[in-house]
Amino acid sequence: MRICSKVLVSEWDACQRVVGKPKESSVLFYKDEDIVYVNISYVSSNISRRYKISANIEKLFIGHVKDGSLTIRLKNPAKDIMLQKAQPSELRRLIEILDLIKSGRKLPRGILKRNASTDIQSCSHHRLRITRREDYPFSQGFSASLQELCVKELRLRQFDTRMLKLSCLRSLDLSKNYLERIPQEIQDLNLVQLYLNNNLLASWPSIPENSALSKSLEYINLAHNLLVWLPDDFWLLSKLRNVDLSTNLLRGIPTAYLHKLQFLVILTLYSNQLDSLPLVLTIHRLNELSVHGNTFLPSETEVKPSKVAPSLLDCASLAFVRSNWYPCLEKCLPWKLRVRLAVFRKCLRCRLSCGIEPYRILVPYNSWRNISSDRMNPPSVLTYLCSDECVRAYNLNKWKYTLD
Repeated sequence: MRICSKVLVSEWDACQRVVGKPKESSVLFYKDEDIVYVNISYVSSNISRRYKISANIEKLFIGHVKDGSLTIRLKNPAKDIMLQKAQPSELRRLIEILDLIKSGRKLPRGILKRNASTDIQSCSHHRLRITRREDYPFSQGFSASLQELCVKELRLRQFDTRMLKLSCLRSLDLSKNYLERIPQEIQDLNLVQLYLNNNLLASWPSIPENSALSKSLEYINLAHNLLVWLPDDFWLLSKLRNVDLSTNLLRGIPTAYLHKLQFLVILTLYSNQLDSLPLVLTIHRLNELSVHGNTFLPSETEVKPSKVAPSLLDCASLAFVRSNWYPCLEKCLPWKLRVRLAVFRKCLRCRLSCGIEPYRILVPYNSWRNISSDRMNPPSVLTYLCSDECVRAYNLNKWKYTLD
């Protein structure tokens, strides 16, 4: 059984302090003469380590499996094998196997390979790291079995379309190049991690919700690029857990479908040109949100009622989103209308869903947790009021209607 993750091996003696950072690794569990071993091969070097697992497990730390983390504590040597940023489904399968080993029960036949020396040797065929231009396979092509590909600091100006044929690829690192665009066909890859930071990207392609990438991608790094905007359907990448959009030129972030991301825990937005944050971020249970280095507008004190009657579209959308039919008919709507309705809009006063064209007001939010922001320029949140009645009630008793 092989797992691709970041690994840190350290002493678990209480007197010892953990030193070092987790490294990208291929972790292989196998049997050799009925004894289970784990072989850890580091991506950035040719170094590998082997540890005995059978009758050698002191304890399993499984509290953060849903976040992709697991720690295996060994008796001899007294080591902690810490796995991070792995796929939770793979860790759950591994825990079932380790529980059997720890209890001394016999493993079912075929659950682990025997004498996996060939698998250990083939680890190098599943990952490729290129940091010198002369090593780039311009004429040879890439191995079809590649799972991890790192092509950094090679001054590449175009995306190599041969990478789009790597169906086994799970991690792609193209950081620190000169890429200006990403092809639409990237949607066909089953990537879990995608590193595109420190390039010259000015746009990101629109990825359909039924594509392979939208169902697999968990981490994307688009930091240090030239992004001014992102497509409205960006958050259809529904498995995202960690998103880095820092140090770009973004004036706003798309809000459609953002409230439907169940796994998002880290969102990095610092050093952009944001003037407000979307309301949906106040309901997300993010572990980390970084927004410092933006120029947020000050909060507003009053909303002026409109002297114009609401449009037919606004009235119809308000009735539709509050009806029981909306979840059933959402996918039948024209795409542009569907995206507009997919924005999380709750009235600040009545707490009901708003239509497409509600009143808007910037309000302060003083209860941010796990947020990094500038003390002298705290973020304002764009909120909504659904009707003239709610506007009048809000203006009379603003202290009642806050985000706290």
